[in-house]
Amino acid sequence: SQGDPSDLYTVADLTTVWIELSVPTADLDLVEEGQPLTITSGRGGKTGKGRIKFVSPLINPETRAARIIGELDNESLVWRPGAAVTASIQIQTEAVDVIVPREALQTIRGEQAVFVRTPGGFQKRKVVTGRSDGEAVEIISGLSAGEEIAITNTFLLKAELGKGSIESE
Repeated sequence: SQGDPSDLYTVADLTTVWIELSVPTADLDLVEEGQPLTITSGRGGKTGKGRIKFVSPLINPETRAARIIGELDNESLVWRPGAAVTASIQIQTEAVDVIVPREALQTIRGEQAVFVRTPGGFQKRKVVTGRSDGEAVEIISGLSAGEEIAITNTFLLKAELGKGSIESE
């Protein structure tokens, strides 16, 4: 019969999805349209990159937060509307000469160090660190751009250093 619910269809283009975020008023002055954001799924750790599309001028009186809309490319169709996600908004970028992943650093006798690849293996190198974003750390001195360093399993290299198997600077 005409009007039967089985005859209704929903057509959706999911190649781009919008993400609705809630930002507390204390952080609202740092957020603006066009800023990059990274989306992470609650399970499985999927990540995606997008941009802030809209910042609401209204504050929800109950939550004391504003509604933010992010836009995310979804060509692979891995993001589904209605799913819960976490977002990180990039509020500032600064150029640095040398940067390393946080996991590359080890604290040895109270000093920050990395392990530099040499023809004979790895060598401990003391470094002076600067700013960090939680994932990467600026190296102010002790390491030059282009030098190869160990990034994973550096705790094993630290243990070998304690045994005398690795060269110190």
